[in-house]
Amino acid sequence: MDRSGRVEAVLVLAVVLAGCNGLVIGGEGTPERTLTPAAVPTDEPTPTPRPDLAPGLTGDGVADPFTLGNAHASVLAGTSYTLHENVSTVYRSGMIYSSGAVEARITADEGRYSVIQTGSLTSASFPVIEERFWSNGDRTLSVRTSTDGTAYEIARGGDDGPLPLRQVMADDPTNSERIATLFGAMETRVVDRTVRNGTRLYRVRGSDLTSTFALDDEWENPHNAVLVAFVDPRGFVHEYRLRYVASLDGDPVRVSRRVRYTDVGSTTIERPPWYEAAVRNATTTSSNVTTTLPNRTDASTATTATAAGVSLVTAASTTTAATAPSPSSANASVG
Repeated sequence: MDRSGRVEAVLVLAVVLAGCNGLVIGGEGTPERTLTPAAVPTDEPTPTPRPDLAPGLTGDGVADPFTLGNAHASVLAGTSYTLHENVSTVYRSGMIYSSGAVEARITADEGRYSVIQTGSLTSASFPVIEERFWSNGDRTLSVRTSTDGTAYEIARGGDDGPLPLRQVMADDPTNSERIATLFGAMETRVVDRTVRNGTRLYRVRGSDLTSTFALDDEWENPHNAVLVAFVDPRGFVHEYRLRYVASLDGDPVRVSRRVRYTDVGSTTIERPPWYEAAVRNATTTSSNVTTTLPNRTDASTATTATAAGVSLVTAASTTTAATAPSPSSANASVG
């Protein structure tokens, strides 16, 4: 917890007065005083606990990050929702090294989904790429669009069935483990409360990074990390924003990530307008296709083709990413 924001517990000190209890007439008639011994406390005073605002969250900040992560996942379990995610890596000059975005519409059983992923790298060798996936639980169709053209596929999973959502996203779409890891690696505090669409939210701020394990391992020397999250009383993290400074081939960059959840319980999956074209023109792929945003890696995959900020992973192809041009202010520091 942020120790500067912690309210110290009040320690109650018992002041014991030993006074005259009365007069006792002795044998010689001399009055004698008797004293009542002071009670000796047997227990140490305990601090007054801060009330729980949400599972794992107290007035001081995140007390148990994994309880909070589990509570967040439980809200999304068995219901539909839409995930929005944006990431970017920017040089101090303002030139973008890479950027990417995901919009994933997901049903309660994750069997039916619609995913749109876009990305770009600052290099003439890599055009902007957009990939769309649609699955009705029986079949998964995809379309990939770039300046090189448009390609349609019927994407199949390892059992030759439809491609599972978590292979498309290469991660848990609830982000519950990432949330727990981020909160556990920072000093946190609740900075204020707000209301959105009738829901009370606690704004939690994280700083003073204690472990870089929670950050992407692609960048060198990550530091100055700041996390802002909006958490409701159920422990559901409606949104979080992460920002930190790092180095890329010796050049300072700012890495940013924003994750939001909307339409919880009301997300629907519609047949896409490119459905008919995909059915007519699709080729069938039986290799496992995995797509990721920049800085999200899948250690189980053997070959990675990084194009336009979106890593496209297949069992049959390998493409080497071009190096982005260095900015003119390579030696300047990121403020």
